[in-house]
Amino acid sequence: MMRIKLLRALFGCMILIFPFSLFSAEIELVSGDKFLGKLVSEDERSYLFRFQDKDYRIPKSELERFDKDKNGSDFSIGLSKVRLRNQSIIVGYLIEEDQDRLILQSQLGFINVEKSKIEKSELNREKNFPPPKKYLVSSLESLNTFLGLGYGIYRSPNLDITLNQLYLNLEPHI
Repeated sequence: MMRIKLLRALFGCMILIFPFSLFSAEIELVSGDKFLGKLVSEDERSYLFRFQDKDYRIPKSELERFDKDKNGSDFSIGLSKVRLRNQSIIVGYLIEEDQDRLILQSQLGFINVEKSKIEKSELNREKNFPPPKKYLVSSLESLNTFLGLGYGIYRSPNLDITLNQLYLNLEPHI
């Protein structure tokens, strides 16, 4: 009896010491929006990603990039486009903006752009917005179960047998 109590106490301490850990990850959607959050799980088709205490199932086919090496708290940023007067186009993430200039992070690095040289801009100033709702995992989906209920009647023309069935079907939802 004492041994069982000791094992339960040891198991309880292990749960407190080694909590379920989630790993930080950054995802970039094809649209260019980036999200830094927690990777919950992964399968062959999708990632289960937690952002601002909500779970999102994001298909791998709809990701531009996935990086498990990023660390930090939940954060998101959207892609911005700037067309200069010389018809050059800069695509990047708006890092800083003041009265006279913009700082964008592009694939080439950080770019300082004077506002007087900008012909047209599509700036995404919104920060910490959630991923699209189509990826949001509903509470029913998180149960990961399909429930079916059916009733069947079978009557054999050759035999005088009638079979009535009531069945319940539980299947994993894939």
